[in-house]
Amino acid sequence: MERAYLDTGVITLYYSDEVPSKVEELFSQIISQNGIEAYVITAIIVEVYYKTCKFKGKERAENIINNFTKSIPHTLVQLDRSAEFKAGALKCEFRDKLSYADCMGIAIALQLNATFHTTEKEIPPIARLRVKKYSF
Repeated sequence: MERAYLDTGVITLYYSDEVPSKVEELFSQIISQNGIEAYVITAIIVEVYYKTCKFKGKERAENIINNFTKSIPHTLVQLDRSAEFKAGALKCEFRDKLSYADCMGIAIALQLNATFHTTEKEIPPIARLRVKKYSF
């Protein structure tokens, strides 16, 4: 089964008014549990809440997080020491290009051999990292 690490933008797009077809397809495969396992970290849940709250308000942000938690099969991954070190090393190397959340997510994607699903436009080349980019 394919593994997908979900970044903030992809989750936010899924709950947008006009869901891009590629995002709809990804989430359909995750929901059907037919071929794709989804993984996220707590920092991404926080970031989805923040970005939604900023533009749509607290109630919408809470509804999205509650819906995601209940309706989208996923594994909430905790960083172990190895992932913490990898995330820190990535932030040190790409301090001007990657956020902390991106570094943590990339570390987990590498650890799980998962594809990093993101809306980030400029992810630097990182050995062994597979990236699937989505646009708004």
